[in-house]
Amino acid sequence: MPRPAVAPAFALDARPPRAPSGAPSPSSDDATTVGSGRAIVCRACRTPITTDDARTSLFGAHTHDRMNPSGFVFRIGLFRRAPGALVASPPSDEFPWFPGHRWQIVVCRGCIEHLGWLFSGAETFHALVLDKLAAEE
Repeated sequence: MPRPAVAPAFALDARPPRAPSGAPSPSSDDATTVGSGRAIVCRACRTPITTDDARTSLFGAHTHDRMNPSGFVFRIGLFRRAPGALVASPPSDEFPWFPGHRWQIVVCRGCIEHLGWLFSGAETFHALVLDKLAAEE
């Protein structure tokens, strides 16, 4: 007997993240253009994810080391935008690494490799796992 199809708990959202109220919305070009500066690509498939000029320092630094509840440690870099990343989960406020922020899982637009998280709160930013990225040469 065939098994019934199971609907996924979430679907990948190819739309760019919404800007906080009062901020300008990203243009449709933002979904495919990573911006100026040297490209930073997915290490697995070389899809452009963000650029050097999108790096930002929040909470005292650009780079942070964080541990999830399962004990996995991630070295993450913070970026103002990452149009090559797709949101892959609903927002969560469980175990936030940055106070006052909710997070969503993000994956590579090209190969669906987990790349990090999108954080939304007073600031909206991507926290990308640096080991999953490479500078375009």
